[in-house]
Amino acid sequence: MDHPELIILADDVTGAADSAARCVRAGLTAIIEISTSVMEAGATPSHQPSTATPNHSEPMSAANVLALSTDSRFLPPALAAERVTAIARQLLQKQRQQHIAGGVPHCRWYKKIDSTLRGNMGAELAALLPLVTPAGQVPCAIIAPAFPAQQRSLVDGYLCYAQLPPRTRHLPTLLAEQCSLSVTTIGLATVRAGPPALNAALHAAQQNASSLIVVDAESDEDLTNLCIAAEETLPHALLCGSAGFVGVLAQQLANAKAHTSRAPDGVTIPKNSDKRHPMLVVVGSGSAMAHQQLDVVRQQRSVVVAAVDPADPTPLDMTELCASDNWGEGIQPDVVLHLPKPSADVLLEGAVARQYVATLATAALRVLATMRPPTILLVGGDTAVHLLQKMGIETLQVLCELLPGMPLTSGTTTAGVRYQIILKAGNHGDPETLLTLLT
Repeated sequence: MDHPELIILADDVTGAADSAARCVRAGLTAIIEISTSVMEAGATPSHQPSTATPNHSEPMSAANVLALSTDSRFLPPALAAERVTAIARQLLQKQRQQHIAGGVPHCRWYKKIDSTLRGNMGAELAALLPLVTPAGQVPCAIIAPAFPAQQRSLVDGYLCYAQLPPRTRHLPTLLAEQCSLSVTTIGLATVRAGPPALNAALHAAQQNASSLIVVDAESDEDLTNLCIAAEETLPHALLCGSAGFVGVLAQQLANAKAHTSRAPDGVTIPKNSDKRHPMLVVVGSGSAMAHQQLDVVRQQRSVVVAAVDPADPTPLDMTELCASDNWGEGIQPDVVLHLPKPSADVLLEGAVARQYVATLATAALRVLATMRPPTILLVGGDTAVHLLQKMGIETLQVLCELLPGMPLTSGTTTAGVRYQIILKAGNHGDPETLLTLLT
């Protein structure tokens, strides 16, 4: 097989990663595309300057699943839509070329959105829908952002999770504000009323010319019911949601095709215990959960935890921090680099976050040169894209899912050095999660 059966288009790297992790857990193979060529396809001089030209002659993924990021979550809506359009067209052109060369053209698309409903969801859906809808069909997306494994659900159209006050983030309202497409909703009672009721609701939504169908869900069973109903009633619809919904879709694809997860030649799929140490952890997220997790790790005697101040250009002296008289002869501790915790009135997102994370990535490169760890754990989408690009890693092969939505991957630099890379969204998990990934 030299083409993917499922393309996941996310708006940041950890979003692509958590979706790919769920697919591998279901029994599919997956890669995450980090290459700047996909972003250059939709770049503008003010946001991503480049003189490179996308190479349409390169083959598409040999894995079952290709997950990639448009890196557009914090772009202005119009620019986010332009980038999605350009990247989708690039991928569709590759599909057409493979079809001409004798490849199989059919491929499912999945629009990954943030499970906490950040980003340009409406603008990006409006850009993608007309491109991936089969000829002769009316564009339609079924949207279910629930991620039960991370305790995130949608009820009455409202996002529900512990860190958010009840009934404060309403997905249908957000979509209506972000684009001109018509929006309708299907409630939890209908999802749980059985296939005839759910199928009828989906059919009615399409008959009423609704382009965006927002569906409540609290559990994987709810998402499974929706996935089955969508396939029976609106098989041409673009499925959209978090890693929770795509995990259910991947399980159905794996069951139908009897896939088994297989790593490429030369790569062994490890168990959790096969994570190699010492490990470098780079935390660029400003989320409250990420810093709660850092507080737990900071209590461990066998881990060096160091803050990187973006305002202070002085390089960290990692030689002194990791000196043998602190840890014992021949022992190299795990190292955690992080940005300072933002004050309560500061939202560490967008341009400011990117500036800070660029400084953090530069510090991490210096530590890499000294420490040479076999495993790197990256927390936060901006953190991941900055450091991986600086390292020259363009593609990650997903080896396994360590925790829900958190993959262990393998990536090789332009210099030919292979690393284990773990990816985690900043606000995923509980206070113990970072420590669990470290041990």
